Amino acid sequence: EDQEVGAGALVTLSGSGADSDGDALSYQWTQVAGPYVALSDASSAQCAFTAPKDDTALAFELVASDGVHRSAPDLVLVTVSAAATLFADAGEAQLVTPGALVTLHGLAGVPPEVEPSYAWTQLSGVDVTLAAADTSTPTFQAPAESGPLTFQLVVSGGGGLSAPATTAVTVDARPIADAGLEQSAHSGALVSLDGSASLDPDGGALTWHWRQLAGAPVSLNMEPPSAPSFTAPEATSSLVFELKVHDGVHESAPDTVVVLVRHNEAPVALPGADKSVANGQALALVAASTDAEEDLIIDWRWAVIGGPGGALLDGEAPSFQLGGDQAANASFRPFVKGDWSMTLSVADASGWSAPAA
Repeated sequence: EDQEVGAGALVTLSGSGADSDGDALSYQWTQVAGPYVALSDASSAQCAFTAPKDDTALAFELVASDGVHRSAPDLVLVTVSAAATLFADAGEAQLVTPGALVTLHGLAGVPPEVEPSYAWTQLSGVDVTLAAADTSTPTFQAPAESGPLTFQLVVSGGGGLSAPATTAVTVDARPIADAGLEQSAHSGALVSLDGSASLDPDGGALTWHWRQLAGAPVSLNMEPPSAPSFTAPEATSSLVFELKVHDGVHESAPDTVVVLVRHNEAPVALPGADKSVANGQALALVAASTDAEEDLIIDWRWAVIGGPGGALLDGEAPSFQLGGDQAANASFRPFVKGDWSMTLSVADASGWSAPAA
């Protein structure tokens, strides 16, 4: 039948035929009038084309053939009118995360007296189930798998169809920030944060963004960016740092880590009470110490700082022997009678004590 369609509409020509011998028929559509349009499937009973954008009239002939004889042509007229224009708008492209509830937003352009109908279909991507696909705003749940999805909208009304409109929805998993485990450190110590366990489910490259939220301000050395470092402040403080990572598309939710900083008192060396020993005999020296934070003592230094007459050497011969001077337990053997002075220093991970005599 003849049709009146809107400018730019998708137009379908539907033909049919019969053969008295019951033979199968083939068909051929040919445009015979009006501005040229490109026919799809012109050799089938149904073909389609997109109407021109200006008011005009088009004519098409359909011929059927049984392989021996050709029918007389049948003519159909298509009037294109801007007043009857239908168009579809499938909405803006969207970027969503897996599992999100996604709403498509379609618009229909129809004459005032026409009630539009909507028909959404999925063209590509992981299959999803469109709810309310015959409305302007269908919904679906984004799949767990990342990737692009494409949807098409066609609007109908008043006997016409719009040209199809498409929109894209890209599913991209949000990266996950991991700011590392809670730490404790002494004042003055070098502290390294650790965001290396952060990840992007899609395998994308990450960038790290750290900032301090609480505690005595420190300066972060951002090299490497996944594990910045800083020098712990002198005062006891609870430092809080936030990490967000970005995969070039999405930013992660923030993750935080706490660094507890304690002011470190230097350990105190305890070399023991004054002792006496026979000349030439060995005296055992046993180191002791105290540490306010109960830190582990990791180093010792014994030193002889004075001897009889102020001289520690007598010509070529040594005046004493000091064994194990870098151990907790040392030995001292004097070869000159008189008063000798020694000191002990001890160290924990943060530094040395003052020498104790």
